[in-house]
Formats: sequence, C-alpha cells, structure tokens
Amino acid sequence: MPRERRLHRELGTSDEAGIIWALFRLAFLLAFLIVWHGAEAGLGAPLTQPAHVVFMAAAVYCFLVLLVYARFGEMPFLRPVTVAIDLGFVTACLGVPEASVSFFPIYFLLIVMAAMEWGLPGSIAVAALACLFYGIYQYVDPVRDLSPMRSVMLGLTARGPWLGLVALASGLLARAQERALRIEQEMQTARRLHEMLLPRHFPPMPGYAVGRAFEPARDVGGDYFDILQVSPEHVGLCVADVAGRGVSAALHISLLKHQIQASAERFPRPAEMAVHLNRMLYPHFQSLEFELFVAVFYGVLHLPSGRISYVNCGQVPPLLCKSSGEVHQLRTGGIVLGVTESPLYEERTTVLEQGDRLVLCTDGVLGRRNPRSEEFTTEQIASIVADRPAVSAQHTAEHIVAAAREFGRGGHEDDATILIVARLTADANGV
Repeated sequence: MPRERRLHRELGTSDEAGIIWALFRLAFLLAFLIVWHGAEAGLGAPLTQPAHVVFMAAAVYCFLVLLVYARFGEMPFLRPVTVAIDLGFVTACLGVPEASVSFFPIYFLLIVMAAMEWGLPGSIAVAALACLFYGIYQYVDPVRDLSPMRSVMLGLTARGPWLGLVALASGLLARAQERALRIEQEMQTARRLHEMLLPRHFPPMPGYAVGRAFEPARDVGGDYFDILQVSPEHVGLCVADVAGRGVSAALHISLLKHQIQASAERFPRPAEMAVHLNRMLYPHFQSLEFELFVAVFYGVLHLPSGRISYVNCGQVPPLLCKSSGEVHQLRTGGIVLGVTESPLYEERTTVLEQGDRLVLCTDGVLGRRNPRSEEFTTEQIASIVADRPAVSAQHTAEHIVAAAREFGRGGHEDDATILIVARLTADANGV
C-alpha cells in the first residue's frame, strides 16, 4: 500500500487522493460529453467516426473503472494501470480535431494525482510517460509527418519543461504533506499512549476529597500525575513533567510510571525515592542523543494525621492553601531527575489540616504565559481556591484549568495538569 494512503488510513481520515481520482474521472467524462453534445447540436464541427469511437470508449472505460472500485475496492495494480490508460485517452483526445477544448491540461492533473499517490518519483514518472505519449501523438499526426526521434524530441522540448515543472512542484508538495501526516500520526499515537498512562481511579482516601483535571496541548507534552497506595495508612502523591513532546515523552512517562509504582513500597521516604528514581533514569537519559530530564514532585501523605513528607525535584511548587487563607509553596527538594549522577535531595514535612487544600500542578497551569508574556500566578490560583471553599475539589480543579487556559489564550500551549487533595472538615460530607 502506498505510504500516503497508509498514513491516511492509520489516521482514520478519508483517502483524499481516491476522492480526487473519482472527481477527475467524472470531469474527464463530462468533458467528453460536453464536446460530444456540442458537436451533435451543431455548436462545432460534426464528430467523425474515429472521434465517436474515442468518446464512447472513454465513457465506457470511466464507467467500468468506477464499477471495479465499487465492487472490489483498492487493488495494488489498479491505479498504475488506470493512469497509463488515462494518458492514452488524453493523447487520443489530442488527436480529435473537432474538439473545441484542449485536453492537454489533463496531463497536468494526472501528474498532480500521481504525486498525491506515489510522491515525487510518481509525478516524475507520469510526466516522463506523458512526454512519451505526446511524442507518439506527434509521430502519428499525418499533418506533421515527423520521424520517431524528431517526434520524441518535439515532445520533450515543446511540452517537457512544463510537464517537468508541474511534476517537481506537485511532488515536493506531496512530500511536505506526507511529512505533515507523519507528524500528525505521531501526535495521535502520543495522545493515545498518554491517555492510557494517566490513572483512571485512585485508592480510597477516607476523610479526603480528590480533584483532577488534565487538558493536553496540541503538541502532546510529558505531564503525568498519580496517587499510589504505599501502605494501608499512606498514599503517594506524584506530579511530573517529562521534557519533550510526542511519542518520546509518552514513552518516558511510561518508564517513570513503572519505576514509581514498582518502588513506592520499597522506598517510603520521598528523598530515598528521588535518589532511586535518579539512579534508574540517569544512565538511560545519558545514552540518548538529546537532552532529557524529569521534573517531579513526590510526597507521602499519612491519612490519619494529614502529615505530608515530600521532595520537590525541580517541579512547579505545589500550593498548600490553608483554611485560614495562607498559602505555602512546597519548594524543598533538589534538581530535576536525570541530569547528574549523584544529586542530593532534601525532604521536608508539613501538615494538611482539616479544611486545607493541596494544589499540585505543572507549568501548563502555574506559570502559563499569555501573549504579553505575563504569567498565571500563585495569587490567581489561591484566589480561586479561597473564593470557593464549599465547592468540590473536582470543580475547583476544572475551574483553575479553565482560568489558566483563558488567561493564556493565544500564547504558548502546554499540557495543563492539576491535582487537588482536600482534607475534609469534621462536619463536611464532601467538598
């Protein structure tokens, strides 16, 4: 199957080349019928018997090709064969002196369609074949009485430059389109992988409410979040951002997710987890031909007391929004993972009291820029949280992402990820 048609099918889009082939065949047939009808109606010279044969054969041929496509669908040999026959019919039409329109521009259309189907090599091959057919037409024209070599040379010099120019332009455009299709295919693959890696359910957290929102950018980034069961009374809170875009970012999210889930119980201390993750990721990242690192916030929450031990490895500082209105940023930790062999990480502990909310997000939310290079700030997030103390954590997360998106409209896009953990008050049914 030609590469472009395969890409169309993998992307789930219509085969544009096939549609244009059908439209071309319809236009070809209409051109025959218009010339035929005009001649029969006395608007032009009456058609001779050879012209009648050419037009009838073209009409039957177009009809049969449509039937074959409808009955059998795509066949590998069908389009090359039909292109050769199309060139023959166009050349035959050039020899119909009664035709009131020139059929030569249809050569150009055939070259363009060949470029869409087979790229630059296909367009050049069809252009060369068109030159050959045109030379044959010049040779069999009784008015000209040319030698075979003279006919071929006339076809190359008189029409060859135009045919070659169209072949080159359409082939390069087709190549650019194929490149764009491949990029779009990679983005769709990355989106599917990314969606599969994000958690669908969280472990039970009695006394807490969780809200989350994720809004991917068009160029899929490397955001990841999760809540892990570390022990019956402890859960791990993780928000990460892998550098890069597309499939590469999605694959490295998968690697990070596997390492965290496999190590959560073995390394209950966040600083130990950070050292372990760096030890696992650093050799792999250094073996790559491009720079790669991961920014991670990892915390362990003790559910009965609300105590959080955490380490911040270059991630956007989470916001601890107190019920009193105070806002604390959880910055303590160290550098991003994967850039040095033996970094040191500092661990710190804080408490999530009843009525408090912990807001973890990536730079697609906090720090998102608008076209004037202004950033979506901590104060804006804190204001949204403070203005909605009775609103659920889920609705608050969705509102913050929507506010960041509206703020940054027209600016640089990045994945917007937010995770909110709210500790319920004693008399609350849920927030």
